[in-house]
Amino acid sequence: MAARAAATRAVEVLESAPPGRELAMAYSGMAQLLMLANRDDEAIDWGGRALALAGRIGDRDTEAHALVNVGSARLQRGDPDGVELLERAHVRAALDGLDDHAARALVNLATMSVERYDLDAAGARLARALEFTTGRDLDGYARHLLGYRARLRLLRGDWTGALADAESALVGSGQPGGSLVPALLVRGLLRSRYGDPAATDGLTRVAGWAYGTGELQFVGAAAAALAEHHWLDGEPERAAAEAGAAMSWPSRWESRGPPGSWRTGGGGPGS
Repeated sequence: MAARAAATRAVEVLESAPPGRELAMAYSGMAQLLMLANRDDEAIDWGGRALALAGRIGDRDTEAHALVNVGSARLQRGDPDGVELLERAHVRAALDGLDDHAARALVNLATMSVERYDLDAAGARLARALEFTTGRDLDGYARHLLGYRARLRLLRGDWTGALADAESALVGSGQPGGSLVPALLVRGLLRSRYGDPAATDGLTRVAGWAYGTGELQFVGAAAAALAEHHWLDGEPERAAAEAGAAMSWPSRWESRGPPGSWRTGGGGPGS
């Protein structure tokens, strides 16, 4: 990945100079990239380096950034203390006036709750994160959260609410990365369930965008949506192939239930 190569080069260059804020943030940036790639142990290691250096030089900004990365990686790999670390990161960042870091802590806590199917906690965490981000005009975060709330509502069988959230998330200009993928996938999957003949092309385009991010949070959801679409369309072989292609990615799938479930269900609709 180009971003990781650039981050590695930045670390190499900065380590040749006296340690300072730039190196601490480079360590934390590497931790963030590894966390997004689900390489959690490595992310925690790099985040620990960032925290140690930032603590020595009194860099509260980088400390907050790194603490979010470490807490996210711990939660992602199933460590209960990840929740406490993200809560602590949010409080510290908010007290220091670091709204972006404070928001990212709540966003990661909320979205990972959806991804891990901790649905009872997810609703309250999404509401809290939405209140914080909308109150500070952090529109990109808020739209991303609406996509995840749409996914949560879809999981709970509230198709009307899910579509409303997805459509709200998609109002406005485009966003970088995969932040709008959750909303697009929910809208596409609902169109599939309603029998819209254009659903195949729409979901295929969104899946291409999701796969292009290289992030499992988007790849897994896209694979699940396309697999379900093909299954509903009476093509179980294509459903299994889609799930299999996603599962071939070199990342852990333990908490990403849907793609694997299509491989074990067998048959087509109604079987």
